Amino acid sequence: MTEETHSLFQIGAAGWSYPDWEGVFYPSPAPRRFRPLAYYSRFFNLVEVNATFYAVFPPSHAEKWCQEVAGRPDFTFSLKLWKGLTHESPSPLPRVEIQSIRDTCSVLSGHGRLGALLMQFPWSFRFSPANIDYMKRLLDAFDGLPRAVEIRHSGWHTPAFFNVLRERSAAFCNIDQPLLRDCPPPTSLATAPFSYLRIHGRNAANWFRESATGGERYDYYYPPAGVEELARLAKALAEQTSRVMVTTNNHYRGQAAADALLLRAALEGKVDRVPPCLARAFPDVRALPARHAPEPEDSLQPDMFE
Repeated sequence: MTEETHSLFQIGAAGWSYPDWEGVFYPSPAPRRFRPLAYYSRFFNLVEVNATFYAVFPPSHAEKWCQEVAGRPDFTFSLKLWKGLTHESPSPLPRVEIQSIRDTCSVLSGHGRLGALLMQFPWSFRFSPANIDYMKRLLDAFDGLPRAVEIRHSGWHTPAFFNVLRERSAAFCNIDQPLLRDCPPPTSLATAPFSYLRIHGRNAANWFRESATGGERYDYYYPPAGVEELARLAKALAEQTSRVMVTTNNHYRGQAAADALLLRAALEGKVDRVPPCLARAFPDVRALPARHAPEPEDSLQPDMFE
């Protein structure tokens, strides 16, 4: 990936395949042989691949993803690391799975589309000498790749941890989430040549509720003042790095897509285009200034289909 090819701000959602996006972001009913990722790439220049968190995918999947966004030269993927490495601490590290993940990253990198390998650790992963050692080994296992680390417990906010990241040119993942017990506050900290900001929403009532579904936990829509707060964080990161990756994870009912567009407009003044369904669902999205006039759903371009 070259900095000349990609924008300063790479903004998109965490994932693109959600049933509750149908009729809100994607047209419903979808045309025959409709390709969601190709459609998504018309409006954003970044996506986090959530599926790789749940399973280790063969590199052939990355080839397919790249084919689907072939018409979007600035489109980038962030690959979320398999939970078997972030939500467990295997010892020794599994060679086969790590090599497969590296191979998938190599495919994306070969196409100039690898933004980062995102290592997201849970709130239960606490700062300790043993966990610092494990994180070092995991980062080193993916040496040579752009890596970002997200922690969700405030105990990690120490010089020792930040130094581990800086020594390995790994990005600290700044997050916006509910300000509950031992949760880190919003930050604009850079520890690598690129920076990362993940936006989870502020649904405090469901954040720690054990019975909450993913949709309930991330059900949050940022008001205008909240979008401006996020834009200030992104601008602060832009002053420190040459590339800022921003992903919205408040995915329920397409809110992540709406907030990603609103944030891009706050940072750049305009968006390229607005999805017709999303414009109907969110009045503030409908009001965004766009570089291209809205297109009716029945005029979808041929690259939306197989």
